[in-house]
Amino acid sequence: KMAASGLKFADNIADAKKHLFDVTTPHGWLVLGYSGNNNIALQAKGDGGVSEMVSHLKDDQIQYCLIRLPEVNSVKDAVNVDRKDGKILTKDIFINWSGPAVRQIEKGQKKSHVGDVSAYLKPFHADLSAVNRENFTEEVVRERSAPLSGSHIID
Repeated sequence: KMAASGLKFADNIADAKKHLFDVTTPHGWLVLGYSGNNNIALQAKGDGGVSEMVSHLKDDQIQYCLIRLPEVNSVKDAVNVDRKDGKILTKDIFINWSGPAVRQIEKGQKKSHVGDVSAYLKPFHADLSAVNRENFTEEVVRERSAPLSGSHIID
């Protein structure tokens, strides 16, 4: 598939996204990155959590992540389950990763791609940016993706 900007998405991304968005999938993630200047490739995917996904991020690359996390009830510290069908409730989060070693000029050139990639990966509940892997934890992702969070940046 090609975006209006000329950005091309590898064919296997759609299947990986379909698997992630399956109603029976309570958690998982995708990491997309560049294969050439205008080609977006699936670089990694998995069924684990944030730390597993973060291990696939590169300090010298701009990458795009989509992660599904089970919703957690902070009062009971348990996973939220739909009362009608018993399915685990989930939250899908888009995260734009810009590694600390990415040159400013590359950040500028690829900034316009964020909208195309996020549109391709929709629907999701929250949209974050991340620049620091030290703070890129499940706790911070949950906190920053909350509707009333003041910041949507993991720095």
